[in-house]
Amino acid sequence: MRDGIPKDRSILEDESALRWGFLEGDPDACAVVSDRMELVYMNEPARKLVAENWFGRRCFEIFPTANDLCAFHCPTMTAVHESHDILYCEETLRAPNGPVRELGVAVIPLEGMSQDEARSLLLLRPKSESTRDALLEEASKLKSRLASRFHVRSDRDGAR
Repeated sequence: MRDGIPKDRSILEDESALRWGFLEGDPDACAVVSDRMELVYMNEPARKLVAENWFGRRCFEIFPTANDLCAFHCPTMTAVHESHDILYCEETLRAPNGPVRELGVAVIPLEGMSQDEARSLLLLRPKSESTRDALLEEASKLKSRLASRFHVRSDRDGAR
């Protein structure tokens, strides 16, 4: 056990950090999720949005949403399961004893790019700092970088 985390989970977390650690240099919050919306990886800007012990937990358990129905009507979850294109949605997070944050979220499908549990990469940016189009443009560039890094032909870089 390491810091109260079972050894096999710790190994998965380490492997995930090795695979996705290149996202640490990204100024935007990036979260990699499984098809069950479990957090596989979060870069430093994303980790600042949540409490500790996030690995393997579902996003709606970790992100402090302002909407209690998030787990049942989540546009991000719908995008993860139904799209092959980059999609845009919005999330409202409420930090404990803190302000409400309106975020634009670009959902980047990782189809054919990941050998782990990763299904999608969520690129999160405060709506006050960016427009929908700017976030989707950045997501398209990131998807191309991912395809290049994981040696995948990226012929579906479109955004909706």
